Amino acid sequence: MVTLYGHTFNSSGLKMRGNLRSKNAELIEKVRTSYEIQNKQLSLKIALAGALLAASLPALAKTGDTDQPIHIESDQQSLDTAGQCRHPSPVTWS
Repeated sequence: MVTLYGHTFNSSGLKMRGNLRSKNAELIEKVRTSYEIQNKQLSLKIALAGALLAASLPALAKTGDTDQPIHIESDQQSLDTAGQCRHPSPVTWS
């Protein structure tokens, strides 16, 4: 009886060497398969993060864009008590 990495199997004489090799190959394949699954999951997470980053880039404003003046032309304007400017007529922004 031989135990290899927690797996026990019967073997005797010359067959032991061949059985050890095949059992070792089985265990290596299990480890390789587990690694490939983990690697695919990591690749998927990286691809998803990259896609989200690429999608968010157009939402960024230019530096200093908030400091630019706004020119508004309208026939009538009013300012309410909350400081909000209202334009009842068509407005042209430039």
